[in-house]
Amino acid sequence: MADAVRHYVRYETANPDGETRREYNARFKQDHVTPDPPEIPDVVWHVWEWFWTLCRRRLQGPQPLTHSEVRAWRDNTLTPVTPEEIEMLFAMDDAWLTQSGIELREHDERKKKSGLKSAPRRR
Repeated sequence: MADAVRHYVRYETANPDGETRREYNARFKQDHVTPDPPEIPDVVWHVWEWFWTLCRRRLQGPQPLTHSEVRAWRDNTLTPVTPEEIEMLFAMDDAWLTQSGIELREHDERKKKSGLKSAPRRR
Protein backbone atom coordinates (compact mmCIF):
# COMPACT_ATOMS: atom_id res chain seq x y z
CA MET A 1 0.00 0.00 0.00
CA ALA A 2 2.85 2.38 0.78
CA ASP A 3 4.25 1.84 -2.73
CA ALA A 4 0.87 2.75 -4.19
CA VAL A 5 0.77 5.93 -2.10
CA ARG A 6 4.27 6.91 -3.25
CA HIS A 7 3.24 6.29 -6.87
CA TYR A 8 0.05 8.33 -6.47
CA VAL A 9 1.91 11.26 -4.90
CA ARG A 10 4.64 11.14 -7.57
CA TYR A 11 2.45 10.85 -10.65
CA GLU A 12 -1.11 11.90 -9.78
CA THR A 13 -0.75 14.77 -7.31
CA ALA A 14 -0.48 18.29 -8.71
CA ASN A 15 2.63 20.29 -7.91
CA PRO A 16 2.34 23.88 -6.64
CA ASP A 17 1.91 24.97 -10.28
CA GLY A 18 -1.11 22.69 -10.67
CA GLU A 19 0.50 20.08 -12.92
CA THR A 20 0.88 16.37 -12.14
CA ARG A 21 4.04 14.45 -12.99
CA ARG A 22 1.97 12.36 -15.42
CA GLU A 23 0.90 15.57 -17.21
CA TYR A 24 4.47 16.91 -17.11
CA ASN A 25 5.81 13.70 -18.66
CA ALA A 26 3.11 13.77 -21.33
CA ARG A 27 3.84 17.40 -22.15
CA PHE A 28 7.47 16.50 -22.84
CA LYS A 29 6.57 13.28 -24.69
CA GLN A 30 7.93 11.18 -21.80
CA ASP A 31 4.84 9.03 -21.23
CA HIS A 32 7.00 5.91 -21.35
CA VAL A 33 8.69 6.87 -18.06
CA THR A 34 5.37 6.96 -16.18
CA PRO A 35 4.89 3.47 -14.76
CA ASP A 36 1.54 1.86 -14.18
CA PRO A 37 0.33 2.19 -10.60
CA PRO A 38 0.70 -0.74 -8.21
CA GLU A 39 -2.52 -2.69 -7.84
CA ILE A 40 -4.48 -2.36 -4.61
CA PRO A 41 -5.81 -5.76 -3.55
CA ASP A 42 -9.58 -5.84 -3.14
CA VAL A 43 -9.21 -7.08 0.42
CA VAL A 44 -7.61 -3.76 1.50
CA TRP A 45 -9.28 -1.37 -0.94
CA HIS A 46 -11.33 0.06 1.94
CA VAL A 47 -8.11 1.09 3.75
CA TRP A 48 -6.98 2.91 0.58
CA GLU A 49 -10.24 4.85 0.55
CA TRP A 50 -10.03 5.57 4.30
CA PHE A 51 -6.51 6.94 3.90
CA TRP A 52 -7.50 9.44 1.21
CA THR A 53 -10.54 10.50 3.23
CA LEU A 54 -8.28 11.19 6.21
CA CYS A 55 -5.65 12.81 4.00
CA ARG A 56 -8.12 15.36 2.61
CA ARG A 57 -8.85 16.47 6.16
CA ARG A 58 -5.32 17.78 6.81
CA LEU A 59 -5.60 21.40 7.90
CA GLN A 60 -1.97 22.35 8.29
CA GLY A 61 -0.40 20.96 5.13
CA PRO A 62 1.87 17.94 5.24
CA GLN A 63 1.55 17.04 8.90
CA PRO A 64 1.41 13.43 10.11
CA LEU A 65 -1.95 11.91 10.92
CA THR A 66 -2.34 11.43 14.64
CA HIS A 67 -3.88 8.61 16.60
CA SER A 68 -6.45 11.03 17.96
CA GLU A 69 -7.47 12.13 14.44
CA VAL A 70 -7.87 8.53 13.32
CA ARG A 71 -9.77 7.68 16.51
CA ALA A 72 -12.10 10.67 16.04
CA TRP A 73 -12.75 9.70 12.40
CA ARG A 74 -13.38 6.09 13.41
CA ASP A 75 -15.76 7.10 16.20
CA ASN A 76 -17.60 9.75 14.17
CA THR A 77 -18.14 7.45 11.20
CA LEU A 78 -18.76 4.32 13.29
CA THR A 79 -16.18 2.54 11.16
CA PRO A 80 -14.80 -0.69 12.64
CA VAL A 81 -11.02 -0.55 12.24
CA THR A 82 -8.59 -3.29 13.24
CA PRO A 83 -5.15 -2.57 14.75
CA GLU A 84 -3.59 -3.93 11.53
CA GLU A 85 -5.58 -1.47 9.45
CA ILE A 86 -4.47 1.39 11.68
CA GLU A 87 -0.85 0.34 11.15
CA MET A 88 -1.48 0.29 7.40
CA LEU A 89 -2.93 3.81 7.58
CA PHE A 90 0.15 5.08 9.42
CA ALA A 91 2.54 3.31 7.01
CA MET A 92 0.66 4.91 4.12
CA ASP A 93 0.87 8.27 5.86
CA ASP A 94 4.64 7.90 6.34
CA ALA A 95 4.97 7.17 2.61
CA TRP A 96 2.75 10.15 1.75
CA LEU A 97 4.78 12.53 3.93
CA THR A 98 8.12 11.33 2.58
CA GLN A 99 7.10 11.37 -1.08
CA SER A 100 5.36 14.75 -0.76
CA GLY A 101 8.57 16.23 0.63
CA ILE A 102 10.60 14.73 -2.21
CA GLU A 103 8.21 16.07 -4.82
CA LEU A 104 8.25 19.60 -3.38
CA ARG A 105 12.07 19.63 -3.24
CA GLU A 106 12.35 18.36 -6.82
CA HIS A 107 9.83 20.94 -8.00
CA ASP A 108 11.79 23.71 -6.31
CA GLU A 109 15.04 22.44 -7.86
CA ARG A 110 13.52 22.44 -11.35
CA LYS A 111 12.31 26.00 -10.78
CA LYS A 112 15.75 27.13 -9.61
CA LYS A 113 17.40 25.58 -12.66
CA SER A 114 14.93 27.29 -14.95
CA GLY A 115 15.37 30.63 -13.18
CA LEU A 116 11.71 30.84 -12.17
CA LYS A 117 10.44 31.51 -8.68
CA SER A 118 8.87 28.65 -6.76
CA ALA A 119 5.13 28.83 -6.31
CA PRO A 120 4.03 29.89 -2.83
CA ARG A 121 2.90 26.99 -0.69
CA ARG A 122 -0.53 26.73 0.88
CA ARG A 123 -0.39 26.75 4.63
